[in-house]
Amino acid sequence: PENSYLEHLKPLFETALEGLGVSVIVHPKNADGSGLADIGLFETDSKNLIGVVEAEAPTTDIGNANSTNAKSKEAWRQAKVYSSGKGPTLLTNFHEFILVENELEVRRVSLGGWQHLLDTTPAQLGKEFGQALTDLLRDWASRRAAITSPAFLAERLADYAREALKRLEATPFATLNPLRKAMQEALGITFEAEKGEHFFRSSLVQALFYGLFSAWVVAAERGQTANFNLEQAGANLRVPLVTALFDEVARPPASLTRSGLGCAGQLGARGIAARRAGSVHWVF
Repeated sequence: PENSYLEHLKPLFETALEGLGVSVIVHPKNADGSGLADIGLFETDSKNLIGVVEAEAPTTDIGNANSTNAKSKEAWRQAKVYSSGKGPTLLTNFHEFILVENELEVRRVSLGGWQHLLDTTPAQLGKEFGQALTDLLRDWASRRAAITSPAFLAERLADYAREALKRLEATPFATLNPLRKAMQEALGITFEAEKGEHFFRSSLVQALFYGLFSAWVVAAERGQTANFNLEQAGANLRVPLVTALFDEVARPPASLTRSGLGCAGQLGARGIAARRAGSVHWVF
């Protein structure tokens, strides 16, 4: 039954991914003519596959990777297989959109009901669900794509920063105490009341993400990106505040990892980017 709804996804994807140089193909085929996935996402110029969709019926509760429901377990099994072999995978039942990479859930957006997809134009969906749905789709389309312009690079960094801040806003106060203390001591200030706490969290995100990328640029200029990590990032920048924050994220307690800042540590540990044909290519 999910096949009858796939054509409703194509205009949504094409609208959200405008300007990225990608093509959305329903029921793409392998070279031998066998089915590749429900939907394939290809770079228009190179024809390279950069993402796939695993679609389930709207009535299927896809839950999460630990679901015990038989249909949900099978959906996740297939999404994990795709994410390991074919690239970033969008698991959906037409109202839940889950980005899966390397067998792990990265982020998700819920429309609240699958009728939204059938009864609403892509432009209206964008207005109703704001930046979140567009960000998720463009993230899915960008994880294996070459970044060839400063504007696109800025867009990706801003998206990851927004997602990190959203997760931080839902993180308990005490969980962030190590990072709050490090920032207060480095700057010689304190963060008080609601406005102060919001300033701390937004400043923390900017310092981590933009500091991490700046450190990678320095490493790239020196030809030292092969084993790039947070320790090297701090040494490259030599900015006391950023170095202190990197040190905390590199050795987080379990609660800090769950806050969403664990993703910054993973970026540092695995490397932010690699040069490919004169462009920047994301590999996290």
